[in-house]
Amino acid sequence: MQGATAALIAVALTLPGFLAGKMGAGDIKMMLAFALLAGPMPLLWAFVLAAVTMLLWRISSGHLWNLLPAQVRGYAWTLSPEQRHKLPYAPFIFLGAAICIPFS
Repeated sequence: MQGATAALIAVALTLPGFLAGKMGAGDIKMMLAFALLAGPMPLLWAFVLAAVTMLLWRISSGHLWNLLPAQVRGYAWTLSPEQRHKLPYAPFIFLGAAICIPFS
């Protein structure tokens, strides 16, 4: 039952972003997979932490981007300061989930 509850929460949190064009289908699938793995409370914490890390990246990406090695910047070009208007959500979902897993 917890899996179904967590899946419904994941859809409720991500569907508005998908319909607004801010999230992709992969982001929804990633949240659903984490919801089924961890349950409702870790999912909510991961979602909040993903939003916080995305906000922190938006604020500090101008300074941090130039500190990254050129090879990393080449692979992670979607996180560049020039792409601020269309940041992918998946890396931040991953960070939020990675932070939550040890505590769940």
